[in-house]
Amino acid sequence: MGVLVCAVGLLSPGCYLAHSLDGADGPAPLDASVVDARVARPDAGPPPPPEEPPPGTRVVQISVGGDHVCAVSDEGALYCWGQNDIGQLGVNERRASSRPLRVHGLPPIASVSAGASHTCAVDVDGGLWCWGFDHYRQLGVRAEERPDCGRAVCSPIPLRVPDVPPVRRVWIGVHGTCAELVEGDELRCWGTDAASRAISRSAVHGVRDLGMGLSHACLWMPDERVRCVGDGTFGRAGDEGRGDGIVDLDDVIDLEVGAEHACVLLADTRVLCWGYNWDGALGIKEGLPYCVHGDTGGACAIAPIAPTGDPTGTALSIGSRRSCVIDTDGGVTCWGPWTIEGGTVWCGGGAPEECDPTPTRVPGIAAPRAISAGDSVVCAIVEDGGVMCWGWDTDGQLGHGVVEGTLVREPVRVIGFGG
Repeated sequence: MGVLVCAVGLLSPGCYLAHSLDGADGPAPLDASVVDARVARPDAGPPPPPEEPPPGTRVVQISVGGDHVCAVSDEGALYCWGQNDIGQLGVNERRASSRPLRVHGLPPIASVSAGASHTCAVDVDGGLWCWGFDHYRQLGVRAEERPDCGRAVCSPIPLRVPDVPPVRRVWIGVHGTCAELVEGDELRCWGTDAASRAISRSAVHGVRDLGMGLSHACLWMPDERVRCVGDGTFGRAGDEGRGDGIVDLDDVIDLEVGAEHACVLLADTRVLCWGYNWDGALGIKEGLPYCVHGDTGGACAIAPIAPTGDPTGTALSIGSRRSCVIDTDGGVTCWGPWTIEGGTVWCGGGAPEECDPTPTRVPGIAAPRAISAGDSVVCAIVEDGGVMCWGWDTDGQLGHGVVEGTLVREPVRVIGFGG
């Protein structure tokens, strides 16, 4: 998500998307107001202490959100780390953690999806659980069921989304959530996210996949076509300006959507992207047409185009504006600017080394099994079930026990994972 979102599913957790506690050596004290709210709930006992993964825990699915990361173990346990100012880690605290912490109060989990400021997980029976920011009702729970979160509108503990039949997959947008029901392949969305509203209006059943951007969404339709809905400015519709939202593509095997761009992976391993090329989000430094909407302009592609160098891959993931693929030769290549704390690093600004307007190989990653790009960090599952992350480490989102406070380009190992 970040803005972006990877679909995660009950039946196919192969989506694999996907602080120290403010420098302290041990667990930070719990926020008293949060503890009181939890104890006051009739279905909740005293909060358990923070718990790190036992050594050798193997990760099978991962999702990177805004500035936090969550991972599912092979035993169905869920661990999260990184920013936690509005409860997005689900650990009954509101302090960041640079070490993975177990999310308690959940049945065995099949998959997780981390967004910019909230997180949702699907359990093995299809139950849907959400936590984090809820100002826009993106958690899908009644206000009276949400615990007190101090001055924020949020839940620091997982809440079961009521009145929703068993769920197969869930996708998270900026301020909204969409889930696919097992029964009838129906899509249900809630919150005030422009992308989720556009999906609801499309009234499509049985989508192969979808992605939610800042104000638009793209759906991989049952007939295998890709259709984008919502705001189509700056090429986000990918329809060559026709206005029908149909992207001219064949043999799509994966679809990912960023804040204002989208990419697909084709069966022949090619990657194609379209939309707003904010500082190289499309993997192209220059040469694209200048698009104008109102008093705003910028380079964009109104139809699918290959990033510079024609990268190929076997898996694809997108954050707000950063995109990554697992190369066909087993490495990782990424491009675009990093997004951090609501802002984007400009390639032409004071620190051009903080973004890649053209695809760049990531050092130190061999034979990754899965990858997930978020707003400020990217993580990969490696061969032994461990996790390696790189990017900004302002809130412990690299998960290696310290807060660097800077951009870290060399992947580091997340504590506790891998056998």
